[in-house]
Amino acid sequence: MRPYFELVDIGLKLQALEEMKEALNNVVVDIDVFPIIWSKYTNDLVRRQLEIETLDCLVVMAKEDTDLIKAMECKLSPPVEI
Repeated sequence: MRPYFELVDIGLKLQALEEMKEALNNVVVDIDVFPIIWSKYTNDLVRRQLEIETLDCLVVMAKEDTDLIKAMECKLSPPVEI
């Protein structure tokens, strides 16, 4: 039969191993989840960049339309006599 202190030591080592196993399981879960989170984050960034580019294009088009309307108004309006 083993001495009491030796059994306590073995128990503490087993407990430490169980804690390490649990910590490693958490790391494995984190490693599995990380690509999903990264993919979602990068997809959101790409989507936002596309939205910004689309808005920039719309602003440019609106300015061009405004300039065109002003030019047409100038051509259609009668000359002002001073």
